[in-house]
Amino acid sequence: MGYAWDLAAAVPLMLTDGSTSFIYADNGLPVEQIAADGTVYYYHHGQLGSTRLLSTSSGSVAATFSYSPTGTSPPRPGR
Repeated sequence: MGYAWDLAAAVPLMLTDGSTSFIYADNGLPVEQIAADGTVYYYHHGQLGSTRLLSTSSGSVAATFSYSPTGTSPPRPGR
């Protein structure tokens, strides 16, 4: 599967915290995360823009996220 950027739209933004890089779309939502070891994760968003799922480059689910009706994320085990 490949992705293409609309050349008429804004250029994607890439930010890094030193070990992990994040690529943001022109709507301000993250679309890709690249770890220091080269592992790539893709962000999937719901209708309101909340991150719902992270997938790997092979398409498998790496993480899922849920939110309460008020928009807060419930506590995750081990946190």
